[in-house]
Amino acid sequence: MTPNLRLKKQRRIEAIFTRPIGILLTTSVFYGAVPKIKASPITDKSENLGWSSFYDQPPILGPSVKFIKAHTGLTIKGLSKSFFYGNVAGGKNMGAACDQELKLSAIYDFGFLNNTLKGLTLNGDIRLREGQNPNGFVGATNLFQPSNIESGKYFRAMRLYFTYTTPRLFGIKEFLTISGGWENPHDTFLQQPLSKLFTNNTLESAKGLSANIPWTTSYAGWGGYMKIKPTHWYYFQTGLYMAIPNAPANHNHGLYFAGHHVPGQPDSLYALVETGFTPSIGPSQLAGKYAFGSYWFGIQNTSWGGTPQQGQYGFYWQADQQLYRVPSDSTVIHEILGTQSTVSTSSPAPLSEKGLYFFSMFTYAPPYNNTLSFYFQSGLVYEGLIPTRDHDKLGIVYGYGSYSDQYANINRSKHLPYATNQSMVEIDYNMALTKWLNFRPFYQLLINPAADNTQKNANVLGFAIFATF
Repeated sequence: MTPNLRLKKQRRIEAIFTRPIGILLTTSVFYGAVPKIKASPITDKSENLGWSSFYDQPPILGPSVKFIKAHTGLTIKGLSKSFFYGNVAGGKNMGAACDQELKLSAIYDFGFLNNTLKGLTLNGDIRLREGQNPNGFVGATNLFQPSNIESGKYFRAMRLYFTYTTPRLFGIKEFLTISGGWENPHDTFLQQPLSKLFTNNTLESAKGLSANIPWTTSYAGWGGYMKIKPTHWYYFQTGLYMAIPNAPANHNHGLYFAGHHVPGQPDSLYALVETGFTPSIGPSQLAGKYAFGSYWFGIQNTSWGGTPQQGQYGFYWQADQQLYRVPSDSTVIHEILGTQSTVSTSSPAPLSEKGLYFFSMFTYAPPYNNTLSFYFQSGLVYEGLIPTRDHDKLGIVYGYGSYSDQYANINRSKHLPYATNQSMVEIDYNMALTKWLNFRPFYQLLINPAADNTQKNANVLGFAIFATF
């Protein structure tokens, strides 16, 4: 490709993302230009400032999407992500980069046709990723690279599958879910929404697993899962899929429907199982999730000692808990002469989402045929810390990975740099400008980014823009 063609392609890619975002930003400002101020004896400060009316504006395509859903049963969703990174110190060298993602999803509800089909849906999505990888400046391993949207680049067919959830079975709502088609277990297992606030690949997506198996948003294979939820606080789920080791590769565009057919690596299976508890603790109903899971990726491989192995397996543990919930606006406490009296509104308000949240997880994989034997991440998120910014989230997280000693011994015996461990800290502040537009500045400190002590600690500053439509 000639330089002129590359430039034209880059400009075309930039237009795909910058124009829609510009339109969305302009629309957001237009909607929020004249905020309405509500009067109330018990008034939220955000309403006094007009922020609530600004935040609650619908997305630019909201009315059209609602109309289509109401008249056809089809829900259409879109998400645009743009990331900007600057390596300001350390790593390989200083530099800046940006990458972008545009994803379109559709869900068809068969209950629209007939009430007996209620709970049955057809789901599908496609995606486009473009831009420069900031890891070229940082020099981190793929696991700890600053960006979480570098796998499966360019146009990609994602998922297409059916899901059925029983509206009520044995008197229990949503007791059973069965799903099957062209699926990605990454979307069903090891779900940790709080980690999605962050930008680094291992925090947001890889979870330490992608150093060993293709655990990524870009994976897809034939298969499905079953989930049983006998109560609101317990669930069990298991899945079985086609194992495709190079499924996330850019060149296949998510179209390896027949498997990979690599000589010496026959197609195999990919199995997962997970169970967990989701309690609501105390009068404040502090939400939690405590889960344990295991996986087996059945592609033939060889141990670091040269012994043939049938697949790789590992385990993961997850513990997430809301630690504090800001009291709901349904009750207002007044202090009068050192005493308290309570004034309640006529109807109870929903529980406030504002408060402090904790999340953590760690994984283990046997060192004899896995690259990363141990991974751990833990963080805190506070929603609504700043007055009048009820939906903003401030988060800090630490991630650490320890590499297999047997893997390290290979390079050690050759007197070459060998992987030991690496870690990172990330701080993000997600500003919810509206329900559909978010601005997120972030900072990443990558410690021993290449894992073999060949790169200096890297300091990455950046920001991201998210727009749903």
